Amino acid sequence: MLCREEAVDLCALIRQQASAPPVFGVCKEQEESDGLSELGIAEFQSKYFTCGSLHLNEGRELFEVLGNRRISLPMGKLLNPFRWSEVRSDLKAMKERTDRKKVEGNMKGDGLVQGGVLVVGPAPTCEVLYTYFEETGSVLPVQDIEQAITDLAGRAIAS
Repeated sequence: MLCREEAVDLCALIRQQASAPPVFGVCKEQEESDGLSELGIAEFQSKYFTCGSLHLNEGRELFEVLGNRRISLPMGKLLNPFRWSEVRSDLKAMKERTDRKKVEGNMKGDGLVQGGVLVVGPAPTCEVLYTYFEETGSVLPVQDIEQAITDLAGRAIAS
């Protein structure tokens, strides 16, 4: 569900940019060819990731670049009963945030591998100009991504 929230935030940012670069989403799974949308990828693209196209990364090379990180639970908070109210508060805030954005999850597919956002410069070098490593429950750093896009546009003008 959190990747859906990040997609909504990213697409909102892209729509605000006068000279936004092309945006591509990368999936690690693909819907069955019989047209069933059990994983929700078709819904993800039509409802949440509306600012670009999705591509399958069967070999998961991009996820390797992002460290093949997996969602981790805040065990320090969960094992300490004095911090349970903090965990409850974090979950409540996340739920309110996703409800406000009308984001719903389906709990299907491999939701344990964390993704991220890369801002990549133009070919032929395709230099990675900015990297955000997804953090479970965190809000997308829209201002940082916006600055990276602005920097990318500045490089294009200077070329």
